[in-house]
Amino acid sequence: MATRVVAVEGVQRHYDWGSHTAIPELLGRPSDGRRVAEIWFGAHPEAPSPVPSHGIALDQLLARDPQAALGPSVAGRFGGGFRFC
Repeated sequence: MATRVVAVEGVQRHYDWGSHTAIPELLGRPSDGRRVAEIWFGAHPEAPSPVPSHGIALDQLLARDPQAALGPSVAGRFGGGFRFC
């Protein structure tokens, strides 16, 4: 089976304890004035990462065909999920 890497984007999480500038500067983006505390990468249901090449979020991509996306052994071991952030 060929290994295929798919780029995902992080989802900014806004909390009161975040910084107005640190993460936007890290990403090379201008601040929108909101505090950014974290960036999540993964398929968490509250903030799944966008997969630009597929035009959907990572949780949707995995739900379509977990074995194709993760490989049979990983899909079997983790039930087709991929929840971390």
